[in-house]
Parts: sequence; structure tokens; C-alpha cells
Amino acid sequence: MLPVKNKRILISGGGIGGITLAYFLHQQGFIPVIVESAPEFKRVGYLLALNKQIGQKVARKMGVLEILKKFEIPLTHNSLYDTEGKTVMRVDVTPELHNENSGLMLNRADLHFTLYDTIKNDVEFRFGNEIITITQDEFGTEVIFSDGSKDRFDLIVGADGVNSKTRKLVFGEGFERNLNVGYFAFIVPNRTNEPISGKHDLIAIRGESFLLAYHAIGESEVGGYVFHQEAVSSAEGNEKRRSTMIREYGKYNLKFLRILETLTDNDPVFHGSFTQIVMPEWHKGRICLIGDAAHCPTPASGTGASLAMAGAYILAKKLATESDYKKAFEEYDAYVRPYVEKAQKSALGPAKLIAGKGLIPYRFANLFLRLLPRSFLTFILTRVHSHKLEMPLPE
Repeated sequence: MLPVKNKRILISGGGIGGITLAYFLHQQGFIPVIVESAPEFKRVGYLLALNKQIGQKVARKMGVLEILKKFEIPLTHNSLYDTEGKTVMRVDVTPELHNENSGLMLNRADLHFTLYDTIKNDVEFRFGNEIITITQDEFGTEVIFSDGSKDRFDLIVGADGVNSKTRKLVFGEGFERNLNVGYFAFIVPNRTNEPISGKHDLIAIRGESFLLAYHAIGESEVGGYVFHQEAVSSAEGNEKRRSTMIREYGKYNLKFLRILETLTDNDPVFHGSFTQIVMPEWHKGRICLIGDAAHCPTPASGTGASLAMAGAYILAKKLATESDYKKAFEEYDAYVRPYVEKAQKSALGPAKLIAGKGLIPYRFANLFLRLLPRSFLTFILTRVHSHKLEMPLPE
């Protein structure tokens, strides 16, 4: 490792990618500072995958993989129904096959807080603040924050998600590629006074232009999801999101309706569109982007968290081994980009299927799936909806 240059690095965004980057930068002798718009981290989340090939390897390097395994949501029994409640297919997979193809299924909140615990005593966090302006010069960057304060940093990394303000400030706009699929997602306490499903069960209902799903998380929580055709997300506020789901989708499954009816205005319901970020370069001067801010693959790929963590690891390694930050940024971009492009391409097919846009009409597709043997259905499910993505991680 070379003597540390460009030592003080501002990270915009304290999410999964930002915290992972701060961890590895700190390990390499840098001084990362995280600015986070939220006043504090709250335990809110949704289901995500940490794939075996990339994300779990980075987690192991951070010493947290075994901790994360304790939070696993083992959805190995999958049942699909039509809108009349008739079974379309049932697929069971072994835990080993599930981890190989889908990865470690987690509540994002558990992943986030586990990562946060690795750096909360070593890295400065500036909560309730965000970047307003960035000025670059030959010696570094000057930042004005929303609280009116100013500070200088050697480098800045935008890790502030698909709607990145850092990206818009530095690179402009026009990098979004919308896949015309909208989604609702939530994980909340189970207030229905009845079991939602078995420990390993994922229950899904597929309509002509939507897919809804739900599952239990232990005995105390439940996760719910709706994926639907939509060009632009439109339901603002938890109350409107709850009423929209009840009105449009509650009629298709009584248990799902009961879950929706127990949602309160304080329960966070995530709502947005499947939007990929496609950029020719992820760096400009002393500013670089990672994770969804640079290359969101959408939830349909199942690799967003894994790519964010792997990209953070690679960027920290490049900055530690290259004395010239420009070369480090270029090498990080060149190393990670081919895998990002694979992930974004892999999301296109599942996005169409999720929203009922398959090549076979809805009712014929259901009939076709009912006729297939379970072993072949397992093969299809593990191939079509796979989160496998290989990326070598240098030591």
C-alpha cells in the first residue's frame, strides 16, 4: 500500500454503499466523513438479496457475514396463485440452491445496521445535512452544506442512491432509463393476530399487469410487495400508498388485504419505479459515484446491494494502491462496469415478467405453468430469477 494521499474523503449518503466504502477507506488509513440527509438512522426496510458470489464475500471481508446469516429470511417455499386464488405452481428449493441462485435474503434494515455497527465509533457522521454546492480546484474541493457550513475535502464520493443529488450537482441529469415498472414495498409488525405464512413461504399472486407477494419474518413481522406496470411513480405519502394498494390489489388475496388494513400512517411504505442509471463515466475531477447513484440495476436484478458493496471495496483498494486519484477512479470504473452492465441487462427480462409482460398471454401462461413438472419449474425459477453475478475481488 502506498502512503495515503487525498486523505480526507467526503461520502454523500450513509446507505449500504456509503458505509461499506467508509469501512474500507478507514481500514486503508483514509479519513472518511459521511454526510447523511436523515436526522438519524431508523429501522425501516424491505427485502433484498446479498448474493453469494459478490455481496457475501464483501461482508466476510468486513467480518459480518456470520452476523447477517442470523437475520436470514429463508424463503425456500414459493407458491404462485392466479387472481382467482387457484394454484399456478409451487416450487421448493434447498437452502443451498437458494443461496447459490438468490443469495442471502435480508431485511435491508438488518444489513444497514449491521454495517453501521462496524464504523459508528470510527467514522464521523454528519446527520441531518446534505451537500448544496461543490467547487473543485487543483488542491481539493470546497463544499457548502445545507446547514450553511463550509468544509474542504480532498475527494468526494456520491453514494446517495438512484435519485443522487451529488450526481445531479456534478454530472447533470438525463441518465435515467425507466423500465415502466412501479413498486410498493414494506416490512412492518404483523398486527393481523394470525400467522401470515410458514417460516419459509413466499406467497405470490400474479395478475395480467401486476405481481403481489407477502411473507412472514419470524413470528412478529411481515413483508409485502406489489410490482405493477407504471411509467412514473405517483402515489405520494404513506396514507395514499396504503389506500392505493387496498383499492387496486387487496381484492386478490384476503391475507394480503388484512396486512394492508393494519398499516398505519407511521409505517414506511417504499414506492418508486424500476429506474436504471446509465452513465458513460462515474467520475469527474475529484468526484466519483458508487452504487445506485452511479449504476442502479433496479430491484429486478437482485444485485443492487451486492454491487454497491463490491464497488465500494474496489474503489477503496484503487485509492489505496494508486497515488493519482484520477487513475484510481478510472481503474475502478473499468473494473466494475462490465459486471454492472451484465446486472442491468439481466434485469430487463424479470422486469417484464413481474409486470405481466411475458411473451405468452396471462391465462395461457398460467395454464402452461400448471402443466410443467415441479422439477422443471424449479429449474426455470432458479435460472430466470437468479441473482448470480461473479466478480473477482482482489485481496
